[in-house]
Amino acid sequence: MGNDIAIDSQGNIWIVGYVSQLIGKENGLIAKLDPYFNLLVSTTINGSANDWDTIRKIQITPNNEVYVIGSISETVDSEIKERLWMGKYNLSLVLQASTTLSGGSYDWGAGYGIFIDNINNIWVTAGFINLPSNEFYIIAKYDSLLVLQSSVTCEGSGDIIVNDNGDVFVKEGNNVFKYDSSLILISSFSFAPKIHITRMVFCDNGNICLAGFVLNPDGTANNYPWIAKCSQDLVLISAHMANKPGVNVNTVQEPYFKNIWVAGARGTGWETTYDAAITKYSNSILPRFDFASNGTLNLGDIWCDLVFDSSGTLWVVGVTNYQYSPSDTTADIWLGRIKGILGAEPPTSFYPTIEISSIAWNWSIGYDATSYYVINESSQPVSSVLSSSTLSWTEIDLSTNTAYTRAVVAANQFGVSTTTFLTKYTSAAKPANPAIDKVFITSVTISWSSNGNPLYTRYEILQSTDNFIANISTPVPLSIGLTSLTATFFNLQGATTYYFKVRAYNNEDIPTEFSNLISTRTLPYPIPDAPIISETYSKAISTNAINWSWTYSGENPAEGFRLISSTGGSIADNLAPQTTFFIQKELLPNTSSTIQVEAYYLIKSATSDYKTVHTLSNPPINSAIDAVYQSSASIIWQTSGNSQVTIYEIYVSTDDTSTSFELDISTIANSIIIAELSENATYYWKIRSVNNDNIASGCDITISTYIPYIPPEPPFNLVVISSEPNKVSLSWGASATAQVTRYNIYTDSGSGIINYIQPLSVVSSNTLTLYIEGVSSGTYYYAIRAQKYTSEEKNTKVKVSIEVMPGEPFPLWTQARISVPKAGQKVWGNRVTVVSEFIRGAQYAKEIKFEYRASTTAAWVEIPAVYYNNPDNKKPYYMHWDVTGLVKREYQIRAQAVNTSEEADPYAPSLFINVSDNNPDMLSNVNGNAIMTSEKTYASANNKIEAGALDQNHCLEITIPPGALIADTMLNIINPPAIVPQAPRNLSETGLFYEIYLESGQTDLNQKAVLKTNYADDDNNGLIDGTLARADRLSFMRYEEGIWRKEYSTEIDLNEKTITMETAHFSIYGIFSAAAENLNNIRIYPNPYKPNDGKDDTGKPYNPYDSSSGIIFNNLTQAAKIEIYTITGQSVWKKTTNDTSGKVQWDAKNSGGEEVASGGYIALIIDTASGQKAIKKIGIIR
Repeated sequence: MGNDIAIDSQGNIWIVGYVSQLIGKENGLIAKLDPYFNLLVSTTINGSANDWDTIRKIQITPNNEVYVIGSISETVDSEIKERLWMGKYNLSLVLQASTTLSGGSYDWGAGYGIFIDNINNIWVTAGFINLPSNEFYIIAKYDSLLVLQSSVTCEGSGDIIVNDNGDVFVKEGNNVFKYDSSLILISSFSFAPKIHITRMVFCDNGNICLAGFVLNPDGTANNYPWIAKCSQDLVLISAHMANKPGVNVNTVQEPYFKNIWVAGARGTGWETTYDAAITKYSNSILPRFDFASNGTLNLGDIWCDLVFDSSGTLWVVGVTNYQYSPSDTTADIWLGRIKGILGAEPPTSFYPTIEISSIAWNWSIGYDATSYYVINESSQPVSSVLSSSTLSWTEIDLSTNTAYTRAVVAANQFGVSTTTFLTKYTSAAKPANPAIDKVFITSVTISWSSNGNPLYTRYEILQSTDNFIANISTPVPLSIGLTSLTATFFNLQGATTYYFKVRAYNNEDIPTEFSNLISTRTLPYPIPDAPIISETYSKAISTNAINWSWTYSGENPAEGFRLISSTGGSIADNLAPQTTFFIQKELLPNTSSTIQVEAYYLIKSATSDYKTVHTLSNPPINSAIDAVYQSSASIIWQTSGNSQVTIYEIYVSTDDTSTSFELDISTIANSIIIAELSENATYYWKIRSVNNDNIASGCDITISTYIPYIPPEPPFNLVVISSEPNKVSLSWGASATAQVTRYNIYTDSGSGIINYIQPLSVVSSNTLTLYIEGVSSGTYYYAIRAQKYTSEEKNTKVKVSIEVMPGEPFPLWTQARISVPKAGQKVWGNRVTVVSEFIRGAQYAKEIKFEYRASTTAAWVEIPAVYYNNPDNKKPYYMHWDVTGLVKREYQIRAQAVNTSEEADPYAPSLFINVSDNNPDMLSNVNGNAIMTSEKTYASANNKIEAGALDQNHCLEITIPPGALIADTMLNIINPPAIVPQAPRNLSETGLFYEIYLESGQTDLNQKAVLKTNYADDDNNGLIDGTLARADRLSFMRYEEGIWRKEYSTEIDLNEKTITMETAHFSIYGIFSAAAENLNNIRIYPNPYKPNDGKDDTGKPYNPYDSSSGIIFNNLTQAAKIEIYTITGQSVWKKTTNDTSGKVQWDAKNSGGEEVASGGYIALIIDTASGQKAIKKIGIIR
């Protein structure tokens, strides 16, 4: 491995390092070569232990004394130890003197740095290690005979340099230390911890240059080369880290241009992948260039040291083909010679400035250049040698618009460099002598002279009609490539003045100035008259063609005709002057075409008025009956390519004779529903199209269909009550079929089997109740059917049962009935809501039991409740029933009321429902913390839907009147919605939220529906239980477009604890209690406050469970602060809250909990959100 290099006064090359055949058996090497790489003499250093020996540094004095330093192995007491070894040789490599230095008992020692000062003192650094971790470093001074003069322990053992004042500088790791000549530490400087300094030398002005690398600055295994310059006072002047990974190993400053050269390597990873590298830096530590060298085996290569000889040749030494393994490390010493590296660098920029007959060649500074000269493409100089301060040279007497190829050469005594060749054209000359040659009605010819331009010179001509003020065009642009000296302009307007000017372009598209302006006036020409389009003969002749006809009777001749579309563009061009018609083809059926006819002569023209004609429409095809309904039919057809605005006329007949068809309806669609058809009748239809000029096509084939009789929907919600002896009351909801004429009521007459042959009673369609007297006691079943005209629907599911009593069973008789589900409904789900209501004796009631049975003879059993108890003792009376585990069949259900004496109603009415998942009328399932209830609703019936919440605290009731819906559909209620939108601060939430929607997609109702629900206030404090929401301020609000809106007024029943609202929309609803928007209407009562006079109206002593006690502040905003003061301004009591619900109670005590005395007080109320303030007076009389 080559460690260091030096050159003696005879120009010979000295290298030091070590050579070895085995790891750990290295011998130090000193070799002398001539400048042609011929080995002149060499020697090796091998210690007595025959272990690791090496030479690290070499110094040659002006007197040709050669000093080397390294380490040598010795055997001491049978142990191998390393010692500092230093030798002095003459130029013949004859050893003159040598010395070793041990570290006492330390195992290992080596010399690292050597420097010969101006009085031939030899300064060295050394390090000693006692394995595994004890170590120390020294600086030692020897005389020229290698006799030790003095030494001192120090902080490092790296490079050492000594200035003319005897100050000593030592580097170690990331540190530089300065000692005086007596080896007393003066100062030190530490670079960043990751910086490792490998070399330190003196450079310009006595400054110190440092080379090294930065350890892993990017967090990878890569190192990055680093260089710095500092003063002898160890003040950092500048530093630079390379942007490519690698290391800097050694540095030197050449004396010629004061550039700093660094030897090292570039590459990622470690030495085995490096390429040897040389980097050039400016004196200010700015990188100039670098280049890398790769050994023959593409292994690790590193330059370890470098030196310039007197000719400016750079010599480098290092290692090549480095390959490491624990058992076999191989490498070769590498010696390199680089000539011409001190040559001038080329300028970084080279650019011309052109004129007509000259080019100024300009360039930037060429680094290290002492002179410049310009060469042509044959590398022949065309300029004289120019000084280093000359950065421009003008070449004259050149031809116009001619190419010249040049480069600039930067030179110094060590070599030259050349910029890239640049080809540049001189400017063209401005055209001369422009003239008008020929003038016609629509054309002008002009000419000009070249003014010395070559034949390939291109010209551009500008044209104007207002002397180049605004109307400017370029009829001959550069892109045409005009090289002639004349040009003709066509398609000009007659009787118009035109202005022209010409300019030339060189072959790099650089223009000249414009020539002198010339102008002329074109000759005038006649203007034709306007044609007239024929109203009679301009018409559609097919579904894809129109005949256009016109006449021309103008005095001035027409050169020809054009047909111009109103949408832009021409339909027909250059028609002969004798043409009087044109057939426009390839149009679509029933498509409009709007045109005008233009007569033209040269560039003048006259046009007719616009006329619009539509092509004929195709007859529709494939007419068919798509669907048949109760009183309507859907008809479809294909448009046969007609436009979307084509009208289709539908003709109808009931006997299919040609004279009986009448126009029924028209549409632009390709389907239609024909409504209001009579039942039990056959209808015939024919369809034809009509284009937008009201011309009809033929009819498609005749289609027909029969409208059958459709049974009506059964009535629903049949209810039976027997609350008086021997009397029965029946009521029901109207059928959803509007054409119902009557209702037939049937009974079993006590037999257990309903007689559907003979009705018990027949009532008109507008009668929805029936009262029956004189009924004997016993169990009876009743059923109902709807009849339309002469036919009755045949349902057997709408039926109820009642136990008719002979008399009241006991004094406190209470009775209830099932209101949900309704009689005959088909139900399914794991949370079916079962609701009951009292018929009589609610004031005696204790609870309601919900019961069912699978047959009319089975015993009644309690319906198993989901989550909550059955029976229910709290209003609203409802429970949830999971029917998914039941056999799918008919069941009888009832609500049995129990009075406070534990007496159950023996005559509870019952009804029949069906449990089935096949298209159920009511579907209710739990989904997380919500219940989704779906129930069939009818467009022409009165619909009442009830859905109970999971917590059994409230039940929502929705009433939808007839005509509100556009079609029968399912109504869906989600209680509460999956996502409840956040409410603004001025609204207090009650926890009551509903998402209501129709599966049909209808959101706006034709008539208002009614929403009604109860709220919980069990402690009767006027607040919704579990919230601060005031019951007297409750309102339904609808969420729409990101805002909660109060849609309609809300009716509050404080006695029944219900709230009701009408709405014409279904959406997300919430119930809120609103605080006041401002403090304008604050009320404080009672005032004066008299808590001890025994009258509630003038004040009750404060009770936290009584919302009307104490002094009440009402109509507050949501966020408020109340401060009470005496008349003299002393603070009495304060309260701040962000949730007032509009109301706050004061117990008439101060902040210490003591009752305040009688007297007057001042109340300051502040809306903390807006800052509004209100001041009120309060009187207290105890």
